[in-house]
Amino acid sequence: MAGLENLVKLYVLVVVGVLMRRFIFSREKSEKLIPALSAFIMEVPFSFLMLQAGITANLSAIAMAVAAVALMLASLFASSLFAKLFKAGNISREIVLSSTWMNVAFLPIPIAAILFGAESTSQVMAFVAVSNIVFLMLMPHLVSRKKGKLLDFTVFFEFPPSFFMLAGLLIGLLGLKLPVVLLDSIDWIAALTTPLVLIVLGLDLEFKLPNIKGTAIIGLTRFIVIPALVIVALILTGFGLNHPSGRIILLECLMPPALSAAMFADKFGLDRKFVSASTMALTTIFLVALPVLALAFGWA
Repeated sequence: MAGLENLVKLYVLVVVGVLMRRFIFSREKSEKLIPALSAFIMEVPFSFLMLQAGITANLSAIAMAVAAVALMLASLFASSLFAKLFKAGNISREIVLSSTWMNVAFLPIPIAAILFGAESTSQVMAFVAVSNIVFLMLMPHLVSRKKGKLLDFTVFFEFPPSFFMLAGLLIGLLGLKLPVVLLDSIDWIAALTTPLVLIVLGLDLEFKLPNIKGTAIIGLTRFIVIPALVIVALILTGFGLNHPSGRIILLECLMPPALSAAMFADKFGLDRKFVSASTMALTTIFLVALPVLALAFGWA
């Protein structure tokens, strides 16, 4: 039960954001603050988080790399199919973006540490590193309303955290030993990512959705179809649901859309309000359901 008690810390940070919006910032000020704060998180602490991921990633965990690629592609194709099947219309790209870009870092890193212990960090970091590379190569395909090649490096080299991640991977692969004071500084800055993101979640939290159908399609993809496929795959491959790698893969596949999806939607001219609102709603559902999931899978 200690794991569940520690999860309360995550909820407290979201509540802090809600209270700040309610009692400190006006709606107008919040709407200006959120994009600026989101951009800061992506440019600074998230970049150091990617550097940390590259340095500490256990690249021998091949299962993590394979799972990251498979989950991204499965989410892409499933959400594209559902968007067409349920006639999502002019928000189909937003649905595909939110369904494919799951929250692989901000929530899984602290949750995995709480539920599975610090030793799970290297596997989570391997998943984070590979999934970010794959996602950024998929990005032009995800945001374009025209058919094009599936993988493209254009966005990858326009996104500052990419260079931090590559630098981290290079340091890790070469076995370079950085000074302890520098490693500690990287850890401290990277550690700011999750608290800041959760506070922003609280600031941006609303209980009305601009498009129920679109949000339901994303939820169907993220919370039902992909986890079901992963559970079947884990059982068939012999990993099982309690194998160290299997637990991380299952946790990652249960994640809601990434909070940074709204930033990408804004950058590429998609409907930021829909992406932001649906992401907040699905993240709230996930956080509420997390204790139940932890107990159901024997993680707590």
